[in-house]
Amino acid sequence: MPAETIRVTTTSEARSHELVGALDGVGGAAFSEEGHFEVHVRPGRETASSLLQLFRAVGDWLGDGNEASCEIQFGDRSVTLVAPVNGKPADATEFLLERTIQLQDALESRVVIEQAKGMLAERLGVTLDEACAFLRSAARSQGMNVKSLAAEVVRSPDTPPVLARLTGGSPG
Repeated sequence: MPAETIRVTTTSEARSHELVGALDGVGGAAFSEEGHFEVHVRPGRETASSLLQLFRAVGDWLGDGNEASCEIQFGDRSVTLVAPVNGKPADATEFLLERTIQLQDALESRVVIEQAKGMLAERLGVTLDEACAFLRSAARSQGMNVKSLAAEVVRSPDTPPVLARLTGGSPG
């Protein structure tokens, strides 16, 4: 296969043929081998070389830095490139699983923090923004993360002493 060929992996032979149809004039051919399906596209040599050079350069840049990925935008579309690991191309499944876990952790943290803000606002008679500021300030002054302090607020019927001192109230 010529170096200028761009390969798009698909999930089935039918999806390969649908993609070839969607390419509308760009040209492409569907290929399948042992349950692996691809569409090969051969843009003009100059265009293909430029794209390959771009993706190689960005891949090398990602591999040399601390970024796990970067987004490349083409008009109103974008592509996420994943950094190679140990010189090998990244496994998209591993990348997506890692991102899913990170997003789930962030969501769980956000839920606990929002609950704590609401409880503090009610206990202290302040706005949600003020409760958030108290929570952040108390966590920072104690060298703890906001999520841990928020979890303590949610678990206990009493306001943690560090927050009570900060807000001028008494625990409870």
